Amino acid sequence: MFKDITKGLPLLYAIWSLPRLLPWNEMPLPILPYFHAAATVCPWLGSSIYHLFMNHYSGVKTYERLLQWDVAGVWVTQSCGKYS
Repeated sequence: MFKDITKGLPLLYAIWSLPRLLPWNEMPLPILPYFHAAATVCPWLGSSIYHLFMNHYSGVKTYERLLQWDVAGVWVTQSCGKYS
């Protein structure tokens, strides 16, 4: 349970603070802040979902799907992070 809280709190903080921290009007391409927001939030979101439900009783198939969510969050960070 403690892991779930430690992963969820940074996610909430990032969602709360990103809109006021990003220089939305100073970006040369208006889409860049959205790439940065996705790169910041996705790994925390995927990891929170994975760790919250990884012990679900429905078996290996659910566990593997949740692990895909976790890895997808890391992938988004690696893909979008270079543009931010």
